[in-house]
Amino acid sequence: MSTSDGPDDSSVTWDGYTDYREVAGRVASEIHDATAAAAFIERYHVEGGQFDAREIAEAAGRLKSAAMLLDEQLAYFGEYDDEFQEILDEWRGDDGRIAKLQRTDLLRTHPDWLTEFIRDLHRAGLLLGYLKAGREEEVKDDGDAADSEVMDVIEEMTL
Repeated sequence: MSTSDGPDDSSVTWDGYTDYREVAGRVASEIHDATAAAAFIERYHVEGGQFDAREIAEAAGRLKSAAMLLDEQLAYFGEYDDEFQEILDEWRGDDGRIAKLQRTDLLRTHPDWLTEFIRDLHRAGLLLGYLKAGREEEVKDDGDAADSEVMDVIEEMTL
């Protein structure tokens, strides 16, 4: 009889890349949804309130959801990085953007700070590594990305 409480360690595998990639995709999606929500709220006010209260409430929920998702992670890393702490200082407290979001009736007003809030969400996503920063390059089977770049330059020169 085994005294181990868990599964045999030799049969357990964990693929951190796959898990991180999935989480990063979800966080990036939340940030993009919040951005679309902010644009929706702005359009609502520009067009003179052509949408209903339920749609505005859903948009506000997407804004808050993204902030809540990033808030604790920023707090964790904030003690090590001033840029994280700077975002938290804008978000937290009675006069912070998260509290303002809870108090603001987005059906009646489009707050000045909403654009900065979206910028903060994007900056937090980039700083935490959830938003893709970079570019993808096609790699040929017989070489690496550097080889394909060199071949592209040569092809351009011969045209």
